[in-house]
Amino acid sequence: LRSLESKLNARLFVRKKGVRTAELTPPGERFVYIAEKWHRLWKEAQRYCAETDRFDLTIASVDSLNSYVFPDFFRALAGLDPPFNLAIRTHASHEIYNRVANRDIDIGFALQEMKTEATSAVPLFDERMCLVRNVTFCSRDEQVHPHNLAPQKEILLHWGHEYLSWRDRWFGQASSRLVCVDTLSLVFQFILAGDYWAVVPESVARTHSEIGSIRFY
Repeated sequence: LRSLESKLNARLFVRKKGVRTAELTPPGERFVYIAEKWHRLWKEAQRYCAETDRFDLTIASVDSLNSYVFPDFFRALAGLDPPFNLAIRTHASHEIYNRVANRDIDIGFALQEMKTEATSAVPLFDERMCLVRNVTFCSRDEQVHPHNLAPQKEILLHWGHEYLSWRDRWFGQASSRLVCVDTLSLVFQFILAGDYWAVVPESVARTHSEIGSIRFY
């Protein structure tokens, strides 16, 4: 430890005579993040030596892709021979870009393109967005216009700048919403429970409409 402190030219721990507990100095607290990355790299090096016929692959995606679009893709990767040491993460789009830039993950799938010097983004696919509601509160031949939607009944999940611009256009930037969430499972917990509405990708809407309690537009 003293050798490390000497190389860093900083004290990492507070030393007090007769005190058996360890307390980090401010430089020590900042160094913890580097030490954790160092430890992960060392463990990866050990795994590499032990499993030369396999390699690690860490993929991060937003919640909607991991839950509704990519499961078959992930199962196909897991079934390859030789298999990957596959790790799947769920993060928000901005966090995915940060983790790719820091090399914490190998590849990420985000909702929108962000310009950064440390990453490159390639469009993969796009799909329509749909309105979802509980069938109990819908008429069979109903057509829905944004003017007919109560913003205070929206379950909001941030789908990026384009969606927020659409929302501001129809409801205004100061419009209220009932709840803001960050996972689709919570969106549908509300939709199934009462007269709420939300906007989700078409693949998600179709999956939930199969259970019969959800209608999408």
